[in-house]
Amino acid sequence: IPVALVLVYFLDFGLSGAIISTVLAYVVNIIILLRYAKDNIRGRFKIATLKKWLKLSWLPMYPGLGNILLSLDVAFYSLITGSVIGLAYYAAGNAIANVVGQSGNISKALYPKLLSGGKIQFIEENIPLTFYFALPLVGFSMIFAKQGLFILNPLYDFAVPIVIILSVRVFLDVIAAIYSSVLSGLEKVDLDEKSTFLDYVKSKLFVLPTLRLIQFGSYSGILAFVIFFNQSKSELELVTYMAIIALFAQIFYTAILGIMVKKNISLKVNYNLILKYSIICIGIFGFTYFLMEEYLIYEESIFKFIPNLVPFIILAITGYIGITYVSDKRTREFVKTVLQEIKK
Repeated sequence: IPVALVLVYFLDFGLSGAIISTVLAYVVNIIILLRYAKDNIRGRFKIATLKKWLKLSWLPMYPGLGNILLSLDVAFYSLITGSVIGLAYYAAGNAIANVVGQSGNISKALYPKLLSGGKIQFIEENIPLTFYFALPLVGFSMIFAKQGLFILNPLYDFAVPIVIILSVRVFLDVIAAIYSSVLSGLEKVDLDEKSTFLDYVKSKLFVLPTLRLIQFGSYSGILAFVIFFNQSKSELELVTYMAIIALFAQIFYTAILGIMVKKNISLKVNYNLILKYSIICIGIFGFTYFLMEEYLIYEESIFKFIPNLVPFIILAITGYIGITYVSDKRTREFVKTVLQEIKK
């Protein structure tokens, strides 16, 4: 982000600056990961392992088809409308809504944990913890939608409904990612050396990305149909349709995965704890939104506007963490554990 700020904002490199900063970010990421993984990837080169990788290479490549279908929305929109202005609104909304997706990082360990024989209790503990982060991030993206769009471009600040819709979609995608990790972790077909091609096709490792393909395919197809018959509508209306269709496609996908999880295992999730987080989140973020509407001053320069915005961000974050810390034993234990790790 700092490199992109320098190259794009100050040096006016435009798209080239964005590409360069992204490449540099990946290079740094690879170097750091290699530094920590080097002891685990050392060893003798095994031809048998390479053959197995090549034989099963279609399986990890198959989900990539979903990304191709998902990218068709941009092509359909620009080809049918002959404009990319609406896509700018959508991209800006996505940039803010995708903040919610960061909460999914807390459940990344679900799949390897279950694959290595982890207990179901680990899932039951992980779900409330994911909600602990996801709920405030949803609230954050919603109440700061107008301000975030204003920072990106003052002309985008009327696209707040798009941010709200996409925030809900990303939140549901985080839940779907948990379900997907659980189902994949419970699948044992890849542990059996004698598993055939048909066994893999019948497994959840193939079924789950197939459902994703259906989600993205239906989204792109319905979107093209809606845009084609509503070309007279404004750019904002078309992009709002785009966000709503994406939301309903996500609801379908998440619901199907939820049903599959329920059929495979019985979970005892602490819904009272999730409800507590929700109430606290609504209270503190609602209060912050009220204060912003009354006292936030919009400056044309982002370097003057952001300092005005920061106190409200700090209020929302510290308020949520503070109240949950006082009212919830699990949160106190979690915060103490994090602080202990930082001290190490």
